[in-house]
Amino acid sequence: MDYGVHLPVIDFGFERFSLERLCAYVRKAEELGFKGVSTNDHLIYSRPWLDAPTALAAVLAHTSKMAVGTSVALPVVRGPVQVAKALAAIDILSNDRLFGDQEKKLSDDFASRDFTRNNRDGGVCAQVRLGRAGRLGWKRGQAAG
Repeated sequence: MDYGVHLPVIDFGFERFSLERLCAYVRKAEELGFKGVSTNDHLIYSRPWLDAPTALAAVLAHTSKMAVGTSVALPVVRGPVQVAKALAAIDILSNDRLFGDQEKKLSDDFASRDFTRNNRDGGVCAQVRLGRAGRLGWKRGQAAG
């Protein structure tokens, strides 16, 4: 069984947010043998919260082995194209280490919406696959703009 860690993106008042702290956390996790790092995506929360895709992208250069991903994604709130583009960019920048079936993680986002099972993710899964295939306006080695 493999284990992963959750990126500390919520402020519990113990330490201030810093890039150095996040990068040290990821380096230590990889050194200890953890296989993945994930983060939740919330726009509004009861405590200060770093933006998940931004925080995840910021630490990519500090791990070369761990899979990366989100344990929650918000395509209904952020928009499916924006979420797909962010996740595809993270996948590209991490050299294809994005993990998970993002569709399975979206059920709570859609619980209060009238989405059919076949279209409940707003197309985000298909768009991540398109992004991986280089069809969202950029190809590997180009800036995602």
